[in-house]
This record gives sequence, structure tokens and C-alpha cells, in this order.
Amino acid sequence: MSSVPVAWVLGIASATGQVQQIIQTIQRAIQGGPNAPSPFILIGVAVGVALLLGLGILASRRLVGSSQHPSTNATNGAPETEVDSGRLNRLLSWLPGGSGSIPGAGTSARTDPANVNLEKIDDETFDRAVSILEQEGRETSRANIREQVARLIDFEAADPDEFRLGLIQDADSQAQIDQASVAPPSIVPEDPTTLYRNGEFVRILTPASAPESVFGGWLINLTTTNLDVRVSYHHTPRDPTTIRGALQDRLTELQIALSRKEEKGATDYHEDLNRREELDRLLRRLTEGTTRLYDIGIYIEVAGSTRDELEETARKVQQLVADRDVELVPLEFRQLESQDAIAPVVSDPIQNTDLMEHDAAATLFGFVEPAIAHEDGVLYGFDETGNPVIVDRYSLSGFSKVITGKIGSGKTFAAKLSLWRRLLIDPEFTAIAFDPTGDDFVDFFETLGGDVVTFGGDVTINPLEIHRGTGEAEDPYKDKLRSLTGMVRTFYDQSGDSLSAERAGLIQQVFHLAYLMYGITSEPRTHERENPTMEDVLDILKALADGEDPLEFVSYQGDATELHREERDELDERVDEVTSRLQSKDDSNLKSEANSLLRSLEAFQPGGVAANLSGKTTVDLEDERLIVFDMSAFQDTNQAPLLQHVMLDWSYQRARENSRRMEVIFEEVHYLLSQKSARSLIGLFTRHSRHFNAGLTLISQTAEEFMQETDDVHSPRAIYDQCDIKQLFYQESISDEVIDYYDLSPADVEAIQSFARGQESEFSECLLSVTGIARRHLEIHASELTVDLLTEPETAAATAQLVEQRRQQAATARSEQTTTQPEENAETAGGLGEEAAEKETTDSSTTPSETSEPPTDPITDGSGGSSSSGDTADDTNSE
Repeated sequence: MSSVPVAWVLGIASATGQVQQIIQTIQRAIQGGPNAPSPFILIGVAVGVALLLGLGILASRRLVGSSQHPSTNATNGAPETEVDSGRLNRLLSWLPGGSGSIPGAGTSARTDPANVNLEKIDDETFDRAVSILEQEGRETSRANIREQVARLIDFEAADPDEFRLGLIQDADSQAQIDQASVAPPSIVPEDPTTLYRNGEFVRILTPASAPESVFGGWLINLTTTNLDVRVSYHHTPRDPTTIRGALQDRLTELQIALSRKEEKGATDYHEDLNRREELDRLLRRLTEGTTRLYDIGIYIEVAGSTRDELEETARKVQQLVADRDVELVPLEFRQLESQDAIAPVVSDPIQNTDLMEHDAAATLFGFVEPAIAHEDGVLYGFDETGNPVIVDRYSLSGFSKVITGKIGSGKTFAAKLSLWRRLLIDPEFTAIAFDPTGDDFVDFFETLGGDVVTFGGDVTINPLEIHRGTGEAEDPYKDKLRSLTGMVRTFYDQSGDSLSAERAGLIQQVFHLAYLMYGITSEPRTHERENPTMEDVLDILKALADGEDPLEFVSYQGDATELHREERDELDERVDEVTSRLQSKDDSNLKSEANSLLRSLEAFQPGGVAANLSGKTTVDLEDERLIVFDMSAFQDTNQAPLLQHVMLDWSYQRARENSRRMEVIFEEVHYLLSQKSARSLIGLFTRHSRHFNAGLTLISQTAEEFMQETDDVHSPRAIYDQCDIKQLFYQESISDEVIDYYDLSPADVEAIQSFARGQESEFSECLLSVTGIARRHLEIHASELTVDLLTEPETAAATAQLVEQRRQQAATARSEQTTTQPEENAETAGGLGEEAAEKETTDSSTTPSETSEPPTDPITDGSGGSSSSGDTADDTNSE
């Protein structure tokens, strides 16, 4: 009976530092005698111990309960609480008797360097200690060697899984910080994340962790949003001496970890090497005094008049920073306490902090919107603060762009301007433009020495061409068959008819058979062979309409006639499969469907309106850098959508085999948006073009055309979403769909409706939206030279000759590698005249540090003229 209270008293005494005194008291009580304490003293001791125990439990519950939250025991479902041993040890140090330790709390004995006998240390440990000291740049004195050997002994005895993570925090301490600050989201009582204060619902959010890297204005969205948000930052500087010691310890651990992995022949050491390099850099900067470290706490309060409004605001705020690799989570069970972390108290009882250098900490102060200055970008314009906006579409997740605006707003000029500035900095860049009216891009490309292909004459484009691609995810052969079927469907639609499912299946088998006749299958290696044409397709349809057996009239053509026996046998099997499917159809029905398709596709016969799409391609565009297709001959015909569909597919095929950066421009894209098959092809292009460095630029008059939702996956809205760059120029009216899409305020709508138009002003304005970056209101300026080049072919003719001359000079210099000119100058000059290069380099390389405000003519070198103009449909001097 007595052993239980004795053991209990011993346990409590060990926690309070009074072990010896209580043991002696109890021993005297047991032994009796004249010096034995009276029962009242024993009762006093028991009461004192009970009070100490109560205080300890109460204090530990307050410390732990305020920062930890009950989790469910996996065994019996009972709640259990993890003890914050660090805080409890600090509490015990304040109690009588000094500090104590909690068994199992993660504390372990350290080797005292004074006890290290260097004479008895093995050579390997001694050499390793000296090597680490040398790598750390420390003196190899006996005292330092003893200290390092003591660390090695401790680290060698430790489990490798116990090595600390990150630069400072170890796994246990970081887990305690995270759990103390952010409760597990699965524990949701009635509403532990919301307070009701002054008539509104409020909630404090905090980052679950900081991103790996930050940039200027990375949280600018929080300060520029019109949502009900209040942001508080806490900056607490770390003592440089203390932090250097912690970093030295971490560097030692990494050295040991690397040594262990080298001994074991491990190859997964790259992350440790990167960390060591980062530590070396950080230690060097701390030693030099060029940086400081801060504990940064971030707390965001959101509010709403109702709970639903609060939830919606919190969701939007979380989305604002999601693309910055920041996850905002609500504080659970600590909302009341967290009120002190925001203004006006700002005492930070939560202590949810991340360690940052002063450069990173400075990025939190978003007094102005951060400049957009991509390293390999081109100048798009100047924002409201006067900063140049430099965007590299090829650094985004998707390379496609949409430009919308009324005639004369400056949208086509902007497309030409960004293309021209890209040509300035990339001598290998290629571009293809499709001009339905013939007056937007034809003269511009011709001025630059590009190739102009005019439809309506002797030019023929083979829509069945398929090229070997660069390995994108989807099957290019299947995509081609789908596109050709879509082309026929578009042709039917424009003729006022519809392509039935039976005819669609038949024409797809006919296309399949035509490719097999030339030895082309789904195997990419066969895509380099000669291609069939629409003439072959029509011949197959005629034979089927006449009732001929496919096995009788099918004969191999082109490269298929020279195949080896094994390849021919494999091809024969594929042909048999297709012909069997055709023979399985009812003879009369097959003849009827084939005859119907043949009559409908008569336009592809020689002399027909679609004869330009029947036969082999007659233009050699393989080596052309700039190509524009003049489709004005079909502008007022129902063949325009068909032709655009075919050319979109052709450009996709061209992009797939292209190794250089490319831009494909479609003016008046509303023709394509109205066709399901064309939308499917655009969706395919925008999804996969980044795999072969190609970007699609779609130009139309209104953004409303892209707001339509259809029953297919490639709706205009889906295509719009896939374009990472959007430019909205002047609009007379803006639909509710566009307002909702961009979350435009009344002030935004008014601004767009009053944007300067290039046709009427010396510059144009637009709203620029880039995925992952806050919207910008841009002014688009250009130098006189650029305006003349883009709008006046006569005055720019001399520049066109220099364009090709300089491009060839740059290519020769790069191939021979004998030029002494800096590489960047050679690349800038690639494809440009000297005068153009000198004046226009500023166009594409201006940085925020070089420009504080947009001058009257920000591009020229003081010549004084500037203009950005409207669409050429109304004014020959505008675009």
C-alpha cells in the first residue's frame, strides 16, 4: 500500500528538482525516533507536492493546449495530446529547484569536448575532424579538434533519420512549430476558425510554410485586391553570432551525411550538395555582414458580413497567393488569441514564423506593384507606375496569347510590335501569319523579307501532309485523321449540309486507306514518307462508288513501293483490316454513301473552289523564317472557314517538326471559333504547342466571342483559359460574362471603355493579363522607326535588305565562332539592320532599374516621334 504513494512522490519530485529533500523526509517518517517529522509535516509535504503537481499540469495544459490540439488515438479513439517538451522544460526551470528534463522528450546527452582524449582517437575520426575544420575555414587547433571530434562522436552515434532538416530547424522542432501554429484541418469542432466581431465574421489565415524562393511583390495581390483583407507582417531579427553557430552545426551535419553516402557509394547526394552550397553562401554573407536573417510571421485577416461571404472571401484570398506556392490555412482554436497578432496590438502570440534573409524579407513590402521583367522577354508597354512590362511568353506554362479589341484600337499593331521585338533578340525565331483580309500582315512580312503565299492562284497546300513530331503525348496520326474528318465536316457545314455518322466513319476509313497506300501508319518513323493527296482520296471514293473491291484497286504508291518484305507484309495486314471493315458494309449502302461523299467533295476536283487543297504542296517553305498566307481571295466566300481549318492544321504540323521558337498568328479567329472541329484543333495546339516551342496568337474583335460555353471540351471559353497572355484593347461595351471572368470593378470597365486608340492617339492602351501575375493597365509606345516599319512598307524597304544581311552575318559569326563581338550583341543584331538594332534594342531590353517613368517617346533615342496605331481596316497609317 505504501509503495504506491512513495513512487508517486518520487516521480513528482524528480520533475520539480526536490528529490533529495522529500526522500529524506519520508525516510525519517518511516524510521521513527525523536527526529521523525510529525504527521502534520507529512501532510504539508503531500499538500505541497499536490500543489506543485497541479500547477505543473495546469501550466503544461495551458502551454500545450493553446498550441496543440487533440488528435484521435488510432487504437481506442481517445484524444491524446503531444507534449511540447521545450516549453515544459522552460516552465520547470522557473519552478523551485531549477530545470528538469522530461524522459522521452527528445533531449540527449552530448559529449563534452573536455573529455575527449586526442591520443586515443582513431586516425580516421581525427582526419575527418581536421578535414571538416579546413572546409569550414576554421583553425585546426587542439581545442577546435576536440570540439569537432565530440560532434562527430555524437553524430556517428545518432540515427541518420535524426539529422535535422532545412538550414536551422530540425524535424521535431519544425513539427512542433507547425502543429503549434496551424491545427490539423481534420479537427473541426462547431467552428474553430471564425470569430464574430463588431457585427461581422472574421478569420485569421497564415501560411503553412514559406515558398522555396520569392521575388519582389510576391504577395502584392494581397495589397492590391478589392477584397476585405488586412495583412500584418512580423519581422524579428536573429542574432548573427547565434545563427552562425547554428549554421556551422548544420554544415557539419551535411559534411558527415555526404561522407557517409560517399562511403556507401550512394548517388542521391545532389540535394545535400545544393544545401551545402547554400549554407556556404549564407555563412559567407553573414560573416561579411552583407545579410541578416529574420523570423517572419504573416497573418491575414479576412472578413464578411455573413458566414458565406467570409468563406467566399477566404477562398479568393487563398487563390490569390496559390500560384506563389503559398498555402494559406486558418488558425484553429486560436482565433481569439491571434487577434493580438494583427493591428493595432501586433504582439504575435502565435509565433508561426519562417526564417528569411533580409532581401527576401524586403519583398514583403509591396508599396508599388512589382515590375514584370522576364529575362528573355520583349517589351509589351509601360504600366501605370511607369515601369516597363517585359514578358516572355515562352517562360509561361502555356505559350498562347489572345488579343481582342475594336477596329482601330491597336490590337493588330500590338501583335506586330511584339513579333518585331522578338525578332530583334532571337535570330532563329520563326513566324507564320494567316491574313484573311490581306492588309494586316502581308505588307509587314514582305517588308521583313518573308515569303507571301497568296491563295486563289496556282498555290496548292496538301491538307494530308503529316510530319514527324518532337514526341508530344498524343498520337499525331490519330490527331491527323481527326483533323481531316473535321475538315470534311467544316466543308459540309459551309455547304448547308451535315456530315452524318455513317459518312464520317466512311471518310475516316478512306483517309486511313490512302495513308496505307503510301506506307504511312501510326508509327512516327513512317511520317517522313511521301504523303497522299485529296486526289487519292477522291479516287478511292470513286472506286467504292463504282462497286469495286478495295483489294482489287488498292495499290502501293510512293515510298511504299520500296519497302522490305517484312514491312510490306505488315502493311498488307493493315490494309486487309481496313478493307475488311469496308467489305462488312452493305454493298448498296456503301456505294450510296461513297457516291454522296464524292458529289459533296467535288469542290476539291481540278477547277473546283477548293482545288488549292487538292494535290501536293507547291510552295517550298521549309527554310523560310517568316511566312504569311494571303487569304483575301476567299474573304467573302463560305470557303474561308475551310481554308483556315486546313491552314491551322498545316501550321500545327509545321510546328511539330520545328526546333526553333515559333509564333503562329490567326487574324479574325471568330471564323474558327464557330466550328467544333476547328476548336478541337485549336485546343490541341494550345495544349501541346509548348512541347515544340510554338505559341498561338489569336486575334479577334471582342472577348465575348471567347465566353461561350459549348457541349464539347474545346469550347471558346476553354480555349481562352488555355491562353496565358490576354490583352484587352478598347471596347465600346463589355458584357457581364467578361466582367465576371476578370472580376472587373466599375472603374476597370470605365477605363477599358476609354482606352486610348492607336488610330486616334500617339499610343494605345490595353489591359494585360498574364497567368500568375497581377493585371496591368498598359500604355503601348513605339519609335518612329518602328511605326514606319510596321505601317509604311515604302520607307522600310531599305531596312528589309539589312534584315537578311545582318541575319546571315550573325549566323556566319556563330558557326565560325571567330567573332570578337560579345555573343549577346551578335544575337541582338541577328536579322536586323544596324540602324534598327541600335534604336530597337531598347525596345526589348529595357529594365525597371533603367526607366523610372515612361518618357514621351520611350523607345527612340531622342528623336521625338512615337506612335502606336489602330487597325489597318480603317486607316492605312494606323496598323
